[in-house]
Amino acid sequence: MTDFEHLLTATRTRTPLLYHYTSRQGLRAILETGQLRLNTLDRMNDPRERREWLADGIFPPPGLTPASLRNHAKVVGQIHALLRLAARVACLTADRPRDRAGDPLAFFHKGWGRARMWEQYAQQHEGAVLVFERDALIMALDAGCKLGEGDVFSPSSMQYEDRRLSIPISGAYNTIEAINDVTSKGSSVRDLFFVKNRDWEGETEFRILFVYGEEAAFAHSGLPLGVSYQDSLRGVVLGERWHGARWLAPLAKHRGIETSIVKCDWENGAPVIRRYP
Repeated sequence: MTDFEHLLTATRTRTPLLYHYTSRQGLRAILETGQLRLNTLDRMNDPRERREWLADGIFPPPGLTPASLRNHAKVVGQIHALLRLAARVACLTADRPRDRAGDPLAFFHKGWGRARMWEQYAQQHEGAVLVFERDALIMALDAGCKLGEGDVFSPSSMQYEDRRLSIPISGAYNTIEAINDVTSKGSSVRDLFFVKNRDWEGETEFRILFVYGEEAAFAHSGLPLGVSYQDSLRGVVLGERWHGARWLAPLAKHRGIETSIVKCDWENGAPVIRRYP
């Protein structure tokens, strides 16, 4: 067994691993550029993130004038722009505790062994899973985001709760100061960006979040953010339907993982690691 195979199947590792499911094209881009892309929330699958965010609890201040109404309408629009549209996320998968009632020799609990995620996110098993060392990846992305005034960087496991999203702003507002208060509070950031409903619980997502501050948010509106993962990549797990690619070997060698490429196969429905090629 190679060191990488042992890393993928070990009960415990010195540092936690994170897994990123992607297509063949996505794998090639990540290996070529040396970057992991932090995407906008409108590219997410969950309607909680994909759809517009509305603040139900704010209203115009007393003494209505045309100017105050315009300011209020501007604030309503900026809540969406400076919270949801300003966010960029890298979505990864973590290992989960082994099911005590399950097969003690199977690897369903490993982040690389999720059949539905292979189907949904890795081109129906034709794609791949990139394996990162968690702490090294967080440090690399933190350095690469180059935080400015008002920017937010936060890595965390997702929590799964069946409740609607609530913007924690209420009362009479005609400025955007309340929005800045939201992104400065850890509890508000958690509730907005690190909660999904329990339909997604099987993904055990670990998310790395970056939120642009007010000045940068509009300049970068709608654009993903590519950030170097430096030396945090430990290897690649290819899908069972992977059919070869001439570019894989030279790119893997360039990234220093030429001996850390394996394939995820399935035996009686259970994920197993195979040598590649």
